[in-house]
Amino acid sequence: MSWRESNRTRRFGIILALAILGFAIFLSLSVRPAAARPPFRDVRYDMAASNDTVLCVWADTDFKVIGSGSTSYVEVVVRDMRNIPIEGATVTVNLLGAGNVQATAPTDADGKTSFVYAADNVDREGKVWLVVNAAKADYTSGQATISLTVLPPAAEIPADSLWLAGVAAAVVGSGIAGTEVGKYGLMRLLFPLYTRVRKEEVLDHFVRGQIYGFIVANPGNHYNAIRLALSLNNGTLAHHLRTLEMQGFVKSRRDGTFKRFYPVNVMIPQEGGIKLSEMQLEILDLIRQTGVDGATQKFIADILGISQQTASYNLKVLERSGAVRMETDGRRTRYMAGNGNT
Repeated sequence: MSWRESNRTRRFGIILALAILGFAIFLSLSVRPAAARPPFRDVRYDMAASNDTVLCVWADTDFKVIGSGSTSYVEVVVRDMRNIPIEGATVTVNLLGAGNVQATAPTDADGKTSFVYAADNVDREGKVWLVVNAAKADYTSGQATISLTVLPPAAEIPADSLWLAGVAAAVVGSGIAGTEVGKYGLMRLLFPLYTRVRKEEVLDHFVRGQIYGFIVANPGNHYNAIRLALSLNNGTLAHHLRTLEMQGFVKSRRDGTFKRFYPVNVMIPQEGGIKLSEMQLEILDLIRQTGVDGATQKFIADILGISQQTASYNLKVLERSGAVRMETDGRRTRYMAGNGNT
């Protein structure tokens, strides 16, 4: 094949590619794309306590963008901090905006329930919010918020206009593709980086939400403490912590051999150390009240109405911070107030 024939073949390939591009733009103008199903977006957490009685709420919808007069299926999942489904929680949906939605429903054995949102007939684009609350006796309530966009009926575009738009796009594209900068910009336009994580989507992942909630409830805990408390492997925890830190949800500080994590809006103590949670402060107060006799793990769990597993974890945190010390007398282990400054 001669150089001239090779060049002609290359030009034909470019023209064919541009024709396909123009046809794709033609289709995009004539068909309104359906919104992709996002995994549990717009989640807000109510982390008022640090033990297992915190309700974590996740909500999802079929579509984030729906048409006038149409409906969207809403699924709700309620679990505790240990990822255990909560049955019998009362889920209430408050609607901010136009439309209709069922008000209240209980969760099943899998911690799930569902609702159907019906949009009103509208003549202009608008936003509505579904505020999902979950409550159950002896649990700290949780909340999630979903935002939906309701669109008016789409105006019809004349077929002649669509055809002209496609041809114009092909002509413009041929000019742009003729330069190095144009080629690079065109590729970025046609193939966006879907792997980039938007900040509002960071907390959609259940495990990542668990980690963030734990740090909010236990600011200053170090890497291994978080890993043991949530039963995660090193790779999973490291990935999600890095994502939370990069997107501005948490921050970290090295403390000797430890790396401690804090919510981004919490001031890191200048002297280092751990900011104790409400549960840990309650345990510390109880131990101080026992004086020189100290308190056993079972005694603390019974008095405060928590599991021995929860008591054990928080006692270890207090011991590492120097707030309490452990003494063993035969088979009996007692905890007494330490020499820390807490």
